[in-house]
Amino acid sequence: MERNELITLVHTIMHESEGRMKANLEKVLDSGAVDLSSGDKRPYVLAETVFCALLKEEQSHYRPMYGRSKQISNDIDNIYYMI
Repeated sequence: MERNELITLVHTIMHESEGRMKANLEKVLDSGAVDLSSGDKRPYVLAETVFCALLKEEQSHYRPMYGRSKQISNDIDNIYYMI
């Protein structure tokens, strides 16, 4: 695979994730699960908390494939350590 091919594919996945995360943000806000007044004093903390929950949900969409899950998990960890 060429470098630019990988970049394009990862950008595509990121774009798909962004759409889901925006929809989930609206879902969470519509549900009343977030106390917006708790962000009055420290708004960035509330935003980061919600964002982390969105990332946690998004992670569930990208589980390693069957049969090779151990190797893929190791690859993910190795790449993660380089970030």
